[in-house]
Amino acid sequence: MSPTHPDMSVTLITGSTEKMEGELIEGNIDLAYTFGKSDLQQLHYWPIGSEELVLVGKRAKTTASLAQFLQSETMLILSKNCLYASILQRIYSAHGIHPASKTEVGVFETLLRLASLGMGIALISKTNAREFGVTEFMELPQEYRYIDKFIVTRTNYELSPLERQFFKISQSL
Repeated sequence: MSPTHPDMSVTLITGSTEKMEGELIEGNIDLAYTFGKSDLQQLHYWPIGSEELVLVGKRAKTTASLAQFLQSETMLILSKNCLYASILQRIYSAHGIHPASKTEVGVFETLLRLASLGMGIALISKTNAREFGVTEFMELPQEYRYIDKFIVTRTNYELSPLERQFFKISQSL
């Protein structure tokens, strides 16, 4: 809380796109930053850019093709409702491959460590790969390479001046 604005507070929470959309609909939050969207009627999605995705895993640089890289690998995911998990599942399905298994990790750094040890593969943003010093990654074919980023509000929600400023800043990130 601010002494000059006692009724204003900011709380940051994280979660899957599905969770953030649910929090918005329930009125628990006013604004969400998401990767991808569900196109729910009750919500308005403001596009703010895109993010490049890559596959990480021990064999990423030495494997010749995406299909070979996917073969017999465990899918490492943050949560079963994670958008990245559903995209990775679509990639597997498009290549007619079933993942050996799925392991829900829940902690991003652990997911990266398991991938680097050869215990599976994960889909992450290229920005995160750079931030965490990941050098073993495979770029994806164009149809899977990018994911859209959005600021999301309830359909008739009016942004406050501070939220409008946040929205403008988010478009340049």
